[in-house]
Amino acid sequence: MRKRLRTRMILGALVWTHGRRPSHRPLRLCVGCHQSAETAELRRFSCSAEGGLAWCRFGGRGAWLHPHPSCTGRFAAARGPVRGLGRRVDRAAREILIQDGLTGEEG
Repeated sequence: MRKRLRTRMILGALVWTHGRRPSHRPLRLCVGCHQSAETAELRRFSCSAEGGLAWCRFGGRGAWLHPHPSCTGRFAAARGPVRGLGRRVDRAAREILIQDGLTGEEG
């Protein structure tokens, strides 16, 4: 039988009153394989100021991708919008992003 965690509200904040707070690890969706994974396993990219794609860990709408060849290959071959970015991305920009990722450049 599972033990229920007891909580109560104190000044609008949820406080765990019994036991430790369960660990929380954010999950993100890989745009290559469409599988959920922890952020430590994925790399984030977003639209750069010039309109291309750039690897980053900050600011604006972004998407996540596994650094595995199978995921990057699927992402490069895909058509249509990248949902996390909210816009369409052409194949040339996708391939440039992947090449930058393989050489280790991060902006």
